Amino acid sequence: MKPNCKWGDRIAKTRGKRIAAIAIARKLAGVLWAMWRDGTTYDPVGQAKASAKGTRREARSKNANAEALERAAKKLQRRAPRRNKTSEDAAMT
Repeated sequence: MKPNCKWGDRIAKTRGKRIAAIAIARKLAGVLWAMWRDGTTYDPVGQAKASAKGTRREARSKNANAEALERAAKKLQRRAPRRNKTSEDAAMT
């Protein structure tokens, strides 16, 4: 299923079929207007490449964010005061 179909189906489930039809028509009108304004033609290969490029960029960004969070977690673990086990703690375990 294409991403726009999923998007339309999600709107139809949450808002109703009529609202979804209007949303899809509005999205299509926006694409057509941009094509008319720029004097371009629809290029499905170019669209696919641009979408893949955006997806790769997003994946790299999320990976970098995850690595930064891991570094921050390790830093916090090093800073946390270490608690010595007392005789009471040892008796509880």
